[in-house]
Amino acid sequence: MPGYWFFYNMYALARNAGKYVLRDKRTDKTQSLEYDFLAPDSINEIMDTLPLLEIATAKAWALQQNKKLPVASLRKKGGQLLQNEKDIVAGLEVLVEGFENAYRKTQLLKVAEAYTLFRDLVIYYGVTQLLAFMEKTGASSLLQTAKAFADKPAREAWSNIGGQLMPQRSVKSLVRSIHNGKINGWDEVHAFYVKEGERYEREKTAHAFAALLEVAGLTKAGMTKKNWTSLLEQALATKRWMTNGTAESRAKDYSNPFRLMVYDTEKEMEKVIGAFKDNAFIKQMNADMTSFEKRIKQVIRDLNNA
Repeated sequence: MPGYWFFYNMYALARNAGKYVLRDKRTDKTQSLEYDFLAPDSINEIMDTLPLLEIATAKAWALQQNKKLPVASLRKKGGQLLQNEKDIVAGLEVLVEGFENAYRKTQLLKVAEAYTLFRDLVIYYGVTQLLAFMEKTGASSLLQTAKAFADKPAREAWSNIGGQLMPQRSVKSLVRSIHNGKINGWDEVHAFYVKEGERYEREKTAHAFAALLEVAGLTKAGMTKKNWTSLLEQALATKRWMTNGTAESRAKDYSNPFRLMVYDTEKEMEKVIGAFKDNAFIKQMNADMTSFEKRIKQVIRDLNNA
């Protein structure tokens, strides 16, 4: 099931993103580490998954309808079905190959739901990174922030190199420098990591902007106030969904019979794991949601007044 953790265990995803930051007790934090589950590498994996879902869905539809579709049109047809014909997709047996080392069929579940979620997450990632960059640079508006990036943003490939994320072009540059003798020791390698870490926030935001435009089917030049407003509202809806999903996945711990069976009473359980209403992380998520909503509404007002 694509997106399983997002659908059924948002609490773990959201909490891990925060707790690993708190657990980072390094005395020297020169190396820039990423702890968020939405980052350049994971977003690229999501983006790479979208065409897989489109092609698999189109093939399933063609098989059901006893039709033949040209290979070149599979993605387009699959995208149309996944975005506009979710009831039809729900009735398809969507199969993929090479996912399991087995002779049985590998079927994808909740394909349309996962496809929509993945697109929403990319939009949310793009919007949140642009807003964060806007605040760090002191830009007066979202439109001014967007001007800081290339006219034709390109979503690059990224790699996780020892816990630090870098564009693959940077990794290739590092390897070339080692081969040709420009980098001769660990101190110089470490200096390279430091330099890349200093560039990370800008590089990450450029990647987020490119991914946002790509998944929305837009260009920087073609972005209108209406487009920006729609994307901001989508990001807000996704944040609200994530916040609700975090609370719902945690609430399951208080109703799951296999968890309850080790306690004699509900009162005893709450003494051990705490009462749901007192969960500090859930309270923080709700506070963040309120803050994010105010921020989005303010940015939309500024856009309309620009």
